[in-house]
Amino acid sequence: MFKVKEIYQETVRTESSHHRMVLKKVYSFRECLINPDYIVAAYPYKFSSSVDKDMLDGVADIDDEFTRIIIDGNSFRSSEMILGMSYYDFKKLVGQK
Repeated sequence: MFKVKEIYQETVRTESSHHRMVLKKVYSFRECLINPDYIVAAYPYKFSSSVDKDMLDGVADIDDEFTRIIIDGNSFRSSEMILGMSYYDFKKLVGQK
């Protein structure tokens, strides 16, 4: 098992300038364990859109490198994860060259 940090999307409440509560989507990190036997594929990943840039604000830099992995699972959406590490670091972690 590997202990990694996953970057995921969450909804937070913020107060607008008009003193109203507003829901906003942001990215956050959480630690998780991954069984390497279930990893199907791994790819380098970069957040590139302006929406991603806003959601990453205060969490990570838009120029940071991430890794997208596909886990053998029942549905495509639940089997894709973005890890808070570069593809090079991920390859070192799983022992690939």
